[in-house]
Amino acid sequence: MLCSTSISRHWWTRRTRSRTSSRPEFDEADSLRKTIQKTAWPNIDICPANLGLQDTEWELTATIEEGPTAIAGAFRMLRIGLEEVRHDYDVVILDPPPAMGFLGVNTLTAADGLLIPVPARQLDYLSTIHFMQTCREAMDLVSKFDTSIDYGFIRVVCTMFQPNRTNEAQMLQVMEKTYAGQMLSTPILLSEEIKNAGLSMSSIYEINKPYGSHQTYTRCRDNLNMVFREIEKDICKQWPSRMAQVGTDRLTEAA
Repeated sequence: MLCSTSISRHWWTRRTRSRTSSRPEFDEADSLRKTIQKTAWPNIDICPANLGLQDTEWELTATIEEGPTAIAGAFRMLRIGLEEVRHDYDVVILDPPPAMGFLGVNTLTAADGLLIPVPARQLDYLSTIHFMQTCREAMDLVSKFDTSIDYGFIRVVCTMFQPNRTNEAQMLQVMEKTYAGQMLSTPILLSEEIKNAGLSMSSIYEINKPYGSHQTYTRCRDNLNMVFREIEKDICKQWPSRMAQVGTDRLTEAA
């Protein structure tokens, strides 16, 4: 598995404009593979993001002045980069910011499926509707240059959900009607265990001792396992040789 948070600045720098070569502070890479870093898990690598991606957004935007061919290339840059490592990994996870700039469109162009987290709150719900409309407009534009984009799945997952709050329970029902057939059946529950694990730069699966009660920790982990199993099934539907193993080895569960 390769987990990418928009891909590091080092690779984008090399791939955008030659004028960036005058910036010696960046270790430029002509291959995405050079930006991949090992993690503590032997089967998971990562391409870490950094603040320099803000500059890259501007550099990609500058291709507008160069005409349709340059714009099309800027939209497909991440997709082209991933092609060289596609066969090195079973799954590549892209984690972009919720914005429709050139970096966001690059992610949409490179992805085979979309998972959209939405809190069960009115403002987040309305913002997501607007965001998805913007995505559609962006993809309509990109399709003029690239007709091969085809998502295997598009799923919405309710996140930070508090079932004991009436307004959130009502909003979840609205979301289920709006995104009928596209929502995961299990929402991600709001849990202090996730928050506290994040403060220590860990995930819920890494901590040695629960921050609260063991019951709270178990409930949180079981909830995440249910969500991840749903996502795993959607991924495996695009991966027929793996579908038969879903539910047997339980890839998403902690050891």
